[in-house]
Amino acid sequence: MEKKSLTMINRISNQLKYPPLKYIKREIPDKLFLFKKADFGNINDVVMFSTKPPFGEARMSYFKSESRDSIGITMLLSFPRKQGLGTEMLRLASKISQQEGFEGRFFLVADPSFTPNEAPHLFYRKFGMNTGNKNLDKKMDAFIKKGKQGTYVDFPREFMYYPPIPYQQEKNGISIYKKLKNTIMEYINTLL
Repeated sequence: MEKKSLTMINRISNQLKYPPLKYIKREIPDKLFLFKKADFGNINDVVMFSTKPPFGEARMSYFKSESRDSIGITMLLSFPRKQGLGTEMLRLASKISQQEGFEGRFFLVADPSFTPNEAPHLFYRKFGMNTGNKNLDKKMDAFIKKGKQGTYVDFPREFMYYPPIPYQQEKNGISIYKKLKNTIMEYINTLL
């Protein structure tokens, strides 16, 4: 019995050749994207891997918001940080938004709870996003100009938009920005 299986293995191994005869050498791109539709409702996941040193990974989850005429990013993480992976994900979010018919618009919540000593607000601001709150955007611009890194104390959890939304004047004691923020918070609470 053992002799038969060894003979079979020898026949198969004699037929296999490495490298394959039709091997074509191709250049590996710097970053590879993997799209995945999540199993829970309308949330989509994107994973990106860096194929050149320093090797890294970035993840983004998003949903289509017909009422906001944009896509909403629910999660954006990258490791290692400061390697361009997060920026590539934001560029991809804009492309996905264009493909979905939202003209490149997206929004997210800049939440410093994952990195309390390095709030993500300044990264998003450098990308060209804004909060709709003129004073907060000016504060972020001042931090960027001075090269300072903001913390959770400087910048609380805040919605940010791309492309930047216009600043609105207050009407009836409540700004349009606050109305929009309250509406979006209500929507996110329904998702949780």
